[in-house]
Amino acid sequence: MPVFSIIIPVYNVASYLRECLESILSQHFSGWECLCIDDGSTDGSLKILEQYASTDHRFHVFRQHHKGVSAARNTALDHAQGKFFFFLDGDDALSPDSLSSFRDIFTKTNCDGILCFPDEDFLSLGEYRNASGRYQIVSEVDRPVSLLSGPYATHGRVQSRIYRRSVFGRVRFPVEVTVAEDLWFWTDALCLAARWTVVQKRYYAYRVRNDSASHVPSWSLYRDCLRSYEYVFSTMSGKMGATQQEIKQFATRFRAAHHYIFIRAYRFQQNASNEIQCDFFRLADSVLEAAKPAFPFYKTDLLRLIGFRLGLTFVANPLANIMDKLINRLRRWKQLFAGDSSAEQTENKTIAV
Repeated sequence: MPVFSIIIPVYNVASYLRECLESILSQHFSGWECLCIDDGSTDGSLKILEQYASTDHRFHVFRQHHKGVSAARNTALDHAQGKFFFFLDGDDALSPDSLSSFRDIFTKTNCDGILCFPDEDFLSLGEYRNASGRYQIVSEVDRPVSLLSGPYATHGRVQSRIYRRSVFGRVRFPVEVTVAEDLWFWTDALCLAARWTVVQKRYYAYRVRNDSASHVPSWSLYRDCLRSYEYVFSTMSGKMGATQQEIKQFATRFRAAHHYIFIRAYRFQQNASNEIQCDFFRLADSVLEAAKPAFPFYKTDLLRLIGFRLGLTFVANPLANIMDKLINRLRRWKQLFAGDSSAEQTENKTIAV
């Protein structure tokens, strides 16, 4: 049985795929399997995968019609045999010490999952081969919901965490969501009772591509992002059992991200069909309603939405921005009077529109 299952969804990344697969072959630790799911590629990616599988039995290739990254990862999870699993994109790469470091951390801590924090501290594609083998165990976490709301809160990126299959092996990606599906998966994973270890470790080389699904503006992109935020808020207050304070901490910490999507989605749909406009307002209302129990900026975002509906953004947006600043200041004062010294360093970012 392999120790690690490396899961790679592949769709038209032939130009980068060899570098990705070579970074796996270069691992110092050899106890791995690599499950490569060709999601209907048309550019020769499948041929490259089959070449590697023919020379190394640890590569396993599966082929399916184009169904999206969520379906591809789910197919791999159905076939994974490793004690632990994690995800790698076909245009990215791993540092050679990745697997040996993960094995060492799991042995030392006996945890169920590793979170490499911060989750956007990636290696460059020019340095991953010579990356430092050092890592630092920052904290051990017994309450998973704190990884959405506490000091080590992180977003949904799949590239920064490693899972024990016996605990997380049944979690799946939503096949109807093609963008922000990682936030959905991360939320479901944190609903499970598990021990997490937070580690300072740079191991992943991430390639930024302007033609990727998360960089090409489309209604499906904004729709899926809004749906994912709605799911996080409703799950935290539901089966995750988060406190009102924890929901508020998540909503405040990641407000800049979802507010950014909220505003961009509105601008996109202004010239769209009536069906898309109705879909946007329905989703926006449901996101705000799901966040309402503890979201300190609920009223200001609602004011913006009403302004959008009535064509009065030139009045609603400046007023909402002023209210945001007042809410931020009142929250800091409340924390300071309550004796929270960390409030002096707290900076809740807002976006002026």
